[in-house]
Amino acid sequence: QLGKADAKTISKLAGVPASKIYDVLAVLEMSRLLEVFPEFPKKYGALSLEAYIDGVAESHRTKALAIETERDQLLRAFAPAFRPM
Repeated sequence: QLGKADAKTISKLAGVPASKIYDVLAVLEMSRLLEVFPEFPKKYGALSLEAYIDGVAESHRTKALAIETERDQLLRAFAPAFRPM
């Protein structure tokens, strides 16, 4: 609905104090829920649900590939300590 907006506008609309808004925006960006536009002043926009889900899926694929790639090494490292119940 809002599209792109600066931190001041988002702060007012969200009811987040101006002193905290940049921390909140940083957390949302790290969580891949927010896109930052390199303008002056910076503008922020929410990612679409589809873009968010695509990003999460890609992250999981990357992690799964890393585990698959390191499978034999993980088995050698943890097998001696593993005792089935």
